[in-house]
Amino acid sequence: MKTNEPVYKFYREVDVYGNPRPQKEIKPGAYNITFTGKDGFVVSNVEVFPNQKNKIRITVPMGSLTFTYGTNPSRPVTEFNARVSLALVRNKVTVQKCTDLIPYETGNYHVVINTNPVSHRNVDLDFGLTVSLDVAEPGQIKVYNPNGFKSEFHYVHGDRYERFQPMDVKGNTSEFEFLIQPGRYKIFYIADPLVPNPQPKMKEFVIKSNIITELTLD
Repeated sequence: MKTNEPVYKFYREVDVYGNPRPQKEIKPGAYNITFTGKDGFVVSNVEVFPNQKNKIRITVPMGSLTFTYGTNPSRPVTEFNARVSLALVRNKVTVQKCTDLIPYETGNYHVVINTNPVSHRNVDLDFGLTVSLDVAEPGQIKVYNPNGFKSEFHYVHGDRYERFQPMDVKGNTSEFEFLIQPGRYKIFYIADPLVPNPQPKMKEFVIKSNIITELTLD
């Protein structure tokens, strides 16, 4: 504490029972201990006494995860929920409303947001750190399908189009709508299913945030 200079560095490890491995040859005295997360967390005036096993119990703040519309941060993300799971850990999933602020243990998390199409994120959470994930403001699509054609939606994923199944669709077969993320899309549909080996028709469209796009399948 007198010099405020680093005198000892180590990675905290635990044994198979969860007990921390002891650090040896620490000179007695008063120390500041810094836990080097992204923000750094300091515990001051920790006393190490001679000729004994010193046990130091530290409670560190948890990390937090929030969601924001990056281009419109004043607008709350009320339209979506997220499934948050600790990477490589099964059956430990938290369903979080995107308007909530929920604390999490430190670690690497996989986040699935129920947008159309689904959005995937990977994030590292450190103690005491709030990470904000940007979500694009959705647009809306209205599909007029008077003949009840069966349709498939495809979105641009990398260098190709991939099929996705829209969620939270409102309406019926002849007229339906749903929220959809900005980007380029294709819709395929069979206009004459009675013809042998019918070839699907295709329409391309572009979705912009906060804009209603209308399509008619004819």
